[in-house]
Amino acid sequence: MLEAIPSNTPVQVFVLLTKPLREREVNALWRSPSSVMVAPGQPLIWEPMASCDYRGFDTCRFDAHPEPLTAQFRAWVSLLQEDDAQVLDQFNLKLEHLQKYARDGLIYGFSTRNLPGPVRAIADDPRIRTVYVVDTDVPDIRLPMGDQQKKY
Repeated sequence: MLEAIPSNTPVQVFVLLTKPLREREVNALWRSPSSVMVAPGQPLIWEPMASCDYRGFDTCRFDAHPEPLTAQFRAWVSLLQEDDAQVLDQFNLKLEHLQKYARDGLIYGFSTRNLPGPVRAIADDPRIRTVYVVDTDVPDIRLPMGDQQKKY
C-alpha cells in the first residue's frame, strides 16, 4: 500500500519491530517517533507529553532536553500504587506488568508521520517486521460520472 501513495502525500504509520529495541536503537533507526509501544503483544503506547502538568507530574523540565520516552513512561509508572489497580484493571492493565515494562525500557513498535519515501527507506530494514499505514492525507479524487462527478 505504501508504494501506491504519492510521494508528496504525508502518511501516518505504525512500525512493528522484529524484536524489542532500546530507545537509542529506535532513535538510530528513526529519529523522532511520534509514540512508542512499550509492552509486548498489546497496544500500550506512550507518546511525548503535551503540557507541563501531564499524567500527574511536572514535565516542563523536559523542554530544553527532552527526556527519553521510556524514561517518561518509567516516571509515570513510579507514581502508580496498589490502590490504582482497580482503575488499571478497567484497561486490562496490571501494575506488576507495567512495572516490569518500565524496568525493561524496551520498545516493540512506534508511530510516525512523514512522506512515503523515508518510510519506504526503512521498511526493508531487518529490524522492522511490518509497517502499517494508519492514516494519509490523500487529496479528493473526482471521477467523471456522466454529467455528474462523484467525490471519493
